[in-house]
Amino acid sequence: FSREHGVTTFVTMLALVDALLHRWAGFTDVVVGVATSGRTHPATHDLIGYFNNLPPFRTRVDGSLSFTDLVRRCADTVAKVLDHEEIPLEKIVSAVCGPREPGRQPVFDVAYTYQNVPQDTAELGGLECSRFAESGTMAGIAPGTAKFDLTVGVIDQQDGPMDGYFEYATALFDRETAAALALLLLGLLDAVLREPGRPLDALPAVDGEPVPATTTHREPTVPAPSFVDSDSVARAERVLAAICTDLLAVDPVSPKDNFFDLGGDSVLGVRVAARAAKDG
Repeated sequence: FSREHGVTTFVTMLALVDALLHRWAGFTDVVVGVATSGRTHPATHDLIGYFNNLPPFRTRVDGSLSFTDLVRRCADTVAKVLDHEEIPLEKIVSAVCGPREPGRQPVFDVAYTYQNVPQDTAELGGLECSRFAESGTMAGIAPGTAKFDLTVGVIDQQDGPMDGYFEYATALFDRETAAALALLLLGLLDAVLREPGRPLDALPAVDGEPVPATTTHREPTVPAPSFVDSDSVARAERVLAAICTDLLAVDPVSPKDNFFDLGGDSVLGVRVAARAAKDG
């Protein structure tokens, strides 16, 4: 299918994830965080280290689109995002997001990873090493605390069937719901490959398809502003300005200044938060 339509499997699977979110939750403005290698400069290709970025991929999805149309739309999204792949996520957050809600990701709640780098085994002094579990029950990123509400992972080794996994927040989903979503993903894949020109909302129901709590998706509403004592706000601004002045070696620092424009980064941001918590 991907070769026939002139796209990569990465793009096709991204379109499938977008179709899943539309089918399951009724989303029409789909934003998915997608893991990229971050190795855009040739000098980084042979370096050992973590260069990954997680830029948001935003695509409009509606039920009148066929899967073929959605794949083309996702291909356009991918091309535009990868033109700016080197921009760190924290700079995007700083530029486009207002006040953040603690405990939630600021731009997206669903992530998608696609791994197609050959995974060779290695021997270290007679010790055999392999990257993925031989059982096939979990491949790729090791299980643990969910980083997002939902992560859909695909491992494509090109010489065999693709593998995949769901990583989900247990505070939001139980195992049965996650398993039903995984079956819906597979059922959608079968349906769209059989009839790629059929509108998404006209595709047949998938056996065991979970029923959302509501049938109509509602866009998130902006919470009403809360009122905070002005003296507390002024004190917090003074404390943060003093901490930033010390850590960034910049003077003066105003509450209206952009932390990243002053030379801050995610590591310094953690130090600022720790110092602020200590200073009350």
